[in-house]
Amino acid sequence: SVDPSVGGACAKVRFGSKAAEEEKEEEQASKVARVSKVASVKVAALDDEHEQCEAVLAKLAQQRNVAALQELHSVYEEHFAHEEALLDEHLYAAAKEATGFSADKGARTSHFGDHEALLNSIRKMIDDRAGVSATLASVSAAEVQKLASDFEKHATNYDGAYADRLSAAMAAAA
Repeated sequence: SVDPSVGGACAKVRFGSKAAEEEKEEEQASKVARVSKVASVKVAALDDEHEQCEAVLAKLAQQRNVAALQELHSVYEEHFAHEEALLDEHLYAAAKEATGFSADKGARTSHFGDHEALLNSIRKMIDDRAGVSATLASVSAAEVQKLASDFEKHATNYDGAYADRLSAAMAAAA
């Protein structure tokens, strides 16, 4: 029995910097990454895809393994390809060929570049865990939170910028 005057429980003793790192990882593991719902882009198919991305991010936050990370990469690839095709068809058709200044060409380049950056960050995480079973290789809570935050920032900064124009262009083409 532990004397209640000294806290009522045995202390956990750890030595060295490795122990401090392990303790920090345990603390992170007890936290679950927050996955926020992104605003509508006013195109039902893309809103559905954003919900699917959020669902897989939430799954990754719970499972925190490479299998869920690979699933996120796959869902992102499909979504980004579909979104880019719609944008090229309805908003950026002329921008692809534009010479000189074009706000749409700049928007297209930076938006599509951010898609690639998001995919590359996931690829790097997967590559860093190569050789370990996809269900055993872990992903830290901090890494999951960064992925969720990056997705939310992308949706707010890029996808939110095209919402009105793309939905209007698609309605006019229908």
